Amino acid sequence: MSYRPNDPRHKLAGDLLKGLGERESPERRGGPRFLAPPLDVMIDRKRYQTLDWGLGALVIGGYDGPLKADAKITVTVSRAEEPEIAHKAKGRVLRIDKKRRQLTLQFTEVGKGMLGWLGDLQMTGGATGVTGSL
Repeated sequence: MSYRPNDPRHKLAGDLLKGLGERESPERRGGPRFLAPPLDVMIDRKRYQTLDWGLGALVIGGYDGPLKADAKITVTVSRAEEPEIAHKAKGRVLRIDKKRRQLTLQFTEVGKGMLGWLGDLQMTGGATGVTGSL
């Protein structure tokens, strides 16, 4: 078959192959993420709530602070239902979406207590969510 520029099969093939190799979603996490229960995250004496979270990172909604990508910060994470149980963690700001007012924080240092606590929330605390993929 020879190439014909106005052949409708050429346009169809182009449309079918246009997105080949692209991600189906903007998701970059490799592990599971959870939508519930939402976590309270304290940054610079201001409390935010997670949109989703996992053992390695979290996404905060309603963020309007001054942090920039790659900033290193310390946060305190708790649940509104149990504010007396709080855990400190160090992290790095991966992304800030000013339009959607979201901040994505990757944990760089967490204690065993926090990992156990998050694991318990996943297993028994009613954690619900979706699985992220690379």
